[in-house]
Amino acid sequence: MNAKTLLPLLLGATMLAPIACAPGRSDDDDALEKRPMSAVLDAPSDAIVPFEGAGGPTGIGAAPAEDRSIAAPPDLAAEIGSNCSQSFPPPASLPCAVPEAGAVYYVSPTGSDASDGAAPERAWATLFHAVRAAAPFSTIRVAAGQYTSAEVHVDRPLVIKGGFDARFASWDPDANRTSFFGRLSLAHDHAIWGGFRLVTRGETDPGASLVETRHHVSGGTLLRNYVEIAWRASRNQHALTAIVAAPPEGHRTRLLCNDVYVRGEGASSSPSLDVRAVAYDGAGALGGEARLSNNRVCVDRARGVLSAEAVGGAPAGGRGAARVTLTNNLIEAHGDAARGLRSIRGLRFSSGADDLDVVATNNTVYSETDGIVGMSGAGRGAIRWTLVNNVVFSRGGRDGVNVGAEGSSKVTVAESSGNLVFGFMHDAIVPTPRESRHDDTTGAWTARDVFGDARLLPRDDGPARRGAVNVFGDPAYGAVRTDVWSSTRPIDGAWTRGAVQ
Repeated sequence: MNAKTLLPLLLGATMLAPIACAPGRSDDDDALEKRPMSAVLDAPSDAIVPFEGAGGPTGIGAAPAEDRSIAAPPDLAAEIGSNCSQSFPPPASLPCAVPEAGAVYYVSPTGSDASDGAAPERAWATLFHAVRAAAPFSTIRVAAGQYTSAEVHVDRPLVIKGGFDARFASWDPDANRTSFFGRLSLAHDHAIWGGFRLVTRGETDPGASLVETRHHVSGGTLLRNYVEIAWRASRNQHALTAIVAAPPEGHRTRLLCNDVYVRGEGASSSPSLDVRAVAYDGAGALGGEARLSNNRVCVDRARGVLSAEAVGGAPAGGRGAARVTLTNNLIEAHGDAARGLRSIRGLRFSSGADDLDVVATNNTVYSETDGIVGMSGAGRGAIRWTLVNNVVFSRGGRDGVNVGAEGSSKVTVAESSGNLVFGFMHDAIVPTPRESRHDDTTGAWTARDVFGDARLLPRDDGPARRGAVNVFGDPAYGAVRTDVWSSTRPIDGAWTRGAVQ
């Protein structure tokens, strides 16, 4: 567990103890049970190999015609004042490598876009120019410093890798802070963006869009970045999303080993702003395969916020069967309960125009209201959940796991195994899972019982250390082999619930 330090949890008092969810199985909907949705798409994998396999541009978004520079936040050195129980900004990023392939180009704050970028002494100066000038199937190394292009759109097979020192002699994204303040758009299955600090602070421009999306990933991989959104909305805005990561049909997105912090403040003290960290809907029209693995995510409380959601989405636009796989994530959702805010969700997925598989394995989810929730939407699509080894908890929330109405033909919990749910008014898993083993929904625990020393490390004698199911490498559950810290889980033997082994 070396260096696995996370800041203190908000430890609550003894929780209520609703009736546990009884294991069960229903065969009322044979078609849904037999539908091989996991076979529609390739089994998800954590292996990041640049440019391997099929894939291309997603057609979502377009590069701006010319570069436009923006100013760095004036308070960049100031602390953000996080209320999260995890550490934001973290003392160290998650230990995941960012691979390289092909020819290598260089970008430096002291470079020039008039150069050819092919050597450190001939580095380019801007990210905007680099992604347009680099040859396809190549790597762009980026030196520490501040990069102020207002928007970077990557619709080509490129690896863009920040975190190098000034001479490009060593790579360490924690020591060599590579900051980008503009909007990022990844729109190619073989685009990889890693090792950056994507920071947005301050107030929205008065003429900004009603619905603000800061970063958009419709294809490709966002890997080992620190993403921070801390700003105040203008009066005409009513929604803020840090990252939209919905792939269209035939494409895939992967968010791996990122730290994502989001705090959006409404224009007044009255609740008016919906805030989300990672969304799987919107312009991308979820229809492909999305993976969210080994991330630390927090939506923080702020004034004037109507709802707060850490991760969620729904298929839209009839784009085909979709799959979202979530493994080894530490997820928090906070809100201003003093102002009567009741819409605070850790995970939320709903059915839409087409079918959706949601597979959640070994996540730790804290939410002040609802842990994992969902519903059947107005579309024809069905949603099928697989929930394995998750820890879902609150200090006194409403629903632990309620993903749809009991008996709905559109919502099925295909399997619920090894989950620990506590601290909510309703800890039972709804609807009743078709298959269930080793779930603990007695609600007889507190965060101190589970985590012991006020960190997200399961205590040795606590309930998170028992009851988990060993699913090592099984693609049906997300092919999990490690924990959030990339420590290898046992191939045989006992596992631990939650993201930390």
